[in-house]
Amino acid sequence: MLIQETFVNDTLGSLFGESEPYEPWIDHSGSLFRTMQAEYGRCRGHVYQDTKQGVIAIGWVFESRQKYTDDPDDMYLRAVWVTVFDECEHGDPAELSQEKGRSFIKTGLKYHVLKRG
Repeated sequence: MLIQETFVNDTLGSLFGESEPYEPWIDHSGSLFRTMQAEYGRCRGHVYQDTKQGVIAIGWVFESRQKYTDDPDDMYLRAVWVTVFDECEHGDPAELSQEKGRSFIKTGLKYHVLKRG
């Protein structure tokens, strides 16, 4: 299992950071959820992906109020999108492409299905 975190300032509607997919210190999705919730705040929903077989949940969206580092008196609503992946072998039909900017690259990852929509 691998995770990728995307950090969004929901107050301004801007993306301000994204991690590369990495292996978390926990290998169970329930424990991972509880750890991410303690770190990033309340869960406001799932990250969804449309597929030919229907909609699947592939992660969670957490949110919390944060102080700006350059103005500690001002606050914003931070959302963290945590997407969960499984590694797949090269040539695996389940291998997905992710859009990075305008180019498409093979990542060697497939979405980890948390639940079917």
